[in-house]
Amino acid sequence: MKCVSFKDKLIEVRKAKGLTQEEVANLCKITARTIQRIETGAVSPRPYTIKLISEVLGFEYYYSANKKKLKVLESVKSDKISFFKRNKSNYKNLIKSIIIVSTLIIVTAVLLAFLYPEDKSSVTIENSLIGKWRLCITDDTPWEDLFERKGYYRYKIISTETFIVVDTDSLSKNFYSYFMGNYQAYNGIYSETIQHTDSCFSMMADVTNIFKYILKGDTLYLEGTNNCYNEIWKKVE
Repeated sequence: MKCVSFKDKLIEVRKAKGLTQEEVANLCKITARTIQRIETGAVSPRPYTIKLISEVLGFEYYYSANKKKLKVLESVKSDKISFFKRNKSNYKNLIKSIIIVSTLIIVTAVLLAFLYPEDKSSVTIENSLIGKWRLCITDDTPWEDLFERKGYYRYKIISTETFIVVDTDSLSKNFYSYFMGNYQAYNGIYSETIQHTDSCFSMMADVTNIFKYILKGDTLYLEGTNNCYNEIWKKVE
């Protein structure tokens, strides 16, 4: 049986009912231009347009010629609904998992903070060590004749993780020698690991000196524990 196109079926039914294109358009609540273009073959109507016109004019073209397409569309629609339902459930489970994991992380952090509290006093002391210090003989007297050279001073500059010791000539404003490295200060113990030196201190490279330290105002007292150095440093900056 020859398949009749929708445009031919539309023309046949419209004329059989004695309707104009404008009247069909009004009945279907679409534009007359749409009906005209369908009947001239200028456009291929969409499935829902075919369904609308065929139902209004009372013929079964949509269901007979597009039965297969309808089933496909309904299947796609059903799949989409099912997909969103499944994913909605998955999203809920994902959100629950995120909440559970976040809660565990927070609880763990709180427990660690409770079991291993930060030593605030240690942090304060370490921060107080940062600055420029000058080696002294007594609390208020700089060691001016270092290495039996009048006008020579030794300075220690401490940053957040490193230190440098520099011997300077106050007359020429030049430095004489130096050594530098990393340090740690905790619970009254101060340790320095020397990593770089000039030729004057080359024998001290890779040496770690450990001290007991006491900080009183702007004065730092170091008492050697694995060495013979007992030093007094005055903070100048």
